[in-house]
Amino acid sequence: MDTIYDSIKKLRDGVIFALLGVPIYLLAVFLLIVGIFMAPTSLNSASLIIGISVLAIAIIAIGLTRLYNGFVGLTPYMNNVGLGKIGTLLLVIPVVNAFATILIGVALYQVGEKFQNGLVKIGGILGAIPLGITTLVGFLLAYEGLGQLLKEFERKSK
Repeated sequence: MDTIYDSIKKLRDGVIFALLGVPIYLLAVFLLIVGIFMAPTSLNSASLIIGISVLAIAIIAIGLTRLYNGFVGLTPYMNNVGLGKIGTLLLVIPVVNAFATILIGVALYQVGEKFQNGLVKIGGILGAIPLGITTLVGFLLAYEGLGQLLKEFERKSK
């Protein structure tokens, strides 16, 4: 049971790290575009953009690693969660991000189905719709639902 708990914790951490990393990365891209079109890039602003980009990439990498390891840990206990592993790996390839998001959403739905948690199921469904805000809302719901699962496991272990 500890492996399942740890895997769900990793999934939850992975979802939030990935969600936090994306806006930070978009900020770096925005600053880069503004810097290119508005004024010559000074050494200070270039350093800022590089720093923010490195921070975002580090946060996203931690998130994807946690997400992948969470799916790996759940693989022996449930079907179709391997889709989440594949989706997590594919997220690093920009041209297949939408497909990767669908796979991760389906895997999250399966986690919700297995542990009978409606928020994770709904989050998985919405997360599998690659339309930006829908995916964001879905993964936030999945995050909350995974937190509920962790609390249930903690309550049962006492």
